[in-house]
Amino acid sequence: MAAAGTRLQIALPSENSRQASQPALKVCLVVDTLGPDAGTEKLVAGIASALDPEIIETHICCFETSTRLMSLPASVRSTVFPLRSINSLAGIRQLWRFRKYLQRSGIAVVHSFMNKSAIFSVLASLGTECRTVITSRLNCGY
Repeated sequence: MAAAGTRLQIALPSENSRQASQPALKVCLVVDTLGPDAGTEKLVAGIASALDPEIIETHICCFETSTRLMSLPASVRSTVFPLRSINSLAGIRQLWRFRKYLQRSGIAVVHSFMNKSAIFSVLASLGTECRTVITSRLNCGY
């Protein structure tokens, strides 16, 4: 555990040590929405914007469109899977669409940030080449 006031540093490979033919890691961030001006929504948009597209190919998937989603940098691929409820016929269709998206895009890692997006991500990624699914909940009072 780091002491208070210290920074966690992550060593990334230098450009010289990185092979030119090595493709970028494909990561999909899944969040219900980026619409509200709240902590998780700002954090996810900030992470997506800050990742180096030469190292990580970033995808953001939401259940609704928003101004923040549309204003992400061009290097961030964004897709909307309209969803109100997972346990409905429309929800199953969106799960199937997202599953196909993961396969077609070659996504290696999915990170979801909210309850509904976590369930959605885990179910859709079952049986795909996406072997890593991370779920996190940043504010339990929402």
